Amino acid sequence: MLLTSTVPGLTVFGTLVSDHTYDHQSAMVHPFLWALLHGLAVLLAATFQVVA
Repeated sequence: MLLTSTVPGLTVFGTLVSDHTYDHQSAMVHPFLWALLHGLAVLLAATFQVVA
């Protein structure tokens, strides 16, 4: 569930209320990029859990 909701959730909330979603200017200006980066981090963490 978390894998499928990370990127869309951060994209929507990062676009609508970026100052409450992110705490740095770069993410507030480019919420889609940072949503993808967070989604990648979650996917990698899940992959390591499966492999380990």
